[in-house]
Amino acid sequence: MLRKVLWRVLCCFFAVLFFINPVYAGSNDSRQWDVPFLGMMIGPEGFTAVDMEQYMQQLEPILNANMQKKDGNIPVAKVGGLEKMQLPPEIKVYQLQVEQGNIYHIAWAVAFEDKGNSAAPIDNYFTREQERFMEEMNGLLLTGIKKVEEESEKTGFFKVRVLNLMPLSQLEGSTEVIYTVGGRLIVDSKGLIAPLYGKAYFLNRGGKLASAIIFTTDADGGFWGGIADQLLLSVIH
Repeated sequence: MLRKVLWRVLCCFFAVLFFINPVYAGSNDSRQWDVPFLGMMIGPEGFTAVDMEQYMQQLEPILNANMQKKDGNIPVAKVGGLEKMQLPPEIKVYQLQVEQGNIYHIAWAVAFEDKGNSAAPIDNYFTREQERFMEEMNGLLLTGIKKVEEESEKTGFFKVRVLNLMPLSQLEGSTEVIYTVGGRLIVDSKGLIAPLYGKAYFLNRGGKLASAIIFTTDADGGFWGGIADQLLLSVIH
């Protein structure tokens, strides 16, 4: 079951990477990041979380209005064939920002709730003997990574290579059991390299497994590695 969740999180990760361009939205005074099925988190000074689904819905009428000005004969509802971005309720996508003076640190986050699993198996992951569980899950993780590398190369469009991997462990300092795993990888698209850093987190939410992955460029990985832990340590559900 967790193997499927890891695979879905990776799929969400690549979907965001290749199909959503960076959007530098204006920051606000809120340091809160509220993921409906995960909980409320508090970021550092200058932190903002932009809900991409809400952002696209706000952007649509502006684009429609601009297109309508150019051609008044086109019905607004059909301008450009625009449709509202509607993700499944169990998936949320965010841009995370931290403003430090004239510098913006940007990361992406994908949150996912696995609605299809019953409470008993999920609870087992969070209550069973920890050392054995970590060993089994890290074995599955390595197998999954190898599959991603092999399947990506088959596309002929891009290749994924994991540079280093931090094994699955329990997040220290949390008042609840949170598992985390992270690492660095490169996505090679015909010689165009995208070096990335990411951390994933897994939590028990009412017998359902909820997960979040935060990723950024490798160059900013050192900054976001600590911020990601800080966010999850502050989670209130």
